[in-house]
Amino acid sequence: MPDDDSPLHGVDARALCELAERLPAAASYEQLLPDYRRRPDAEGVGGSGRKRGRAPELHGAGR
Repeated sequence: MPDDDSPLHGVDARALCELAERLPAAASYEQLLPDYRRRPDAEGVGGSGRKRGRAPELHGAGR
């Protein structure tokens, strides 16, 4: 496994362009919308439009 700061963990624009070049062009903007596999990390963060409740209790966390 490469170190955390290794460039191997980065996204390479050239590789993305090469992958995109193999695909047919999108027929409409709906085909460009992201396909989220999980809920967004920012959900419930201040400014998101949702009310924030009390923070969950962290078990085993020192005070």
